[in-house]
This record gives sequence, C-alpha cells and structure tokens, in this order.
Amino acid sequence: MWDDIEAQSVAINNSLNNLLGYPHKKWALWPQYISASPEEVDAVFKRWRKAHPRKD
Repeated sequence: MWDDIEAQSVAINNSLNNLLGYPHKKWALWPQYISASPEEVDAVFKRWRKAHPRKD
C-alpha cells in the first residue's frame, strides 16, 4: 500500500494526466473551466514527471 506521499504523488500525476486527456474533441471549452492553457498544463506535467519518475 502507498504511504501518504506516494498517494499524493499518484493523485497529482493522475489529475494532470486526466486533465490533458479530456475533453476529447472539446478543446474549445477548456478556457471556460481552466485558466491555464493546455500547453501550460502540459509543461507542468512534464516537469512533474521529470521530478517524480514512476517507480513501476
């Protein structure tokens, strides 16, 4: 089982990954819900993944 830090890491990783995977074919709606652009979120996700590599 995960400790609190691992659980938080998985939650952040999965949240960013899911955010970038949705809404399928509805990218025009993105700014209605999120102030950062998809490119900005993607850059954060890439930095996150580099700083927190998966331990599979």
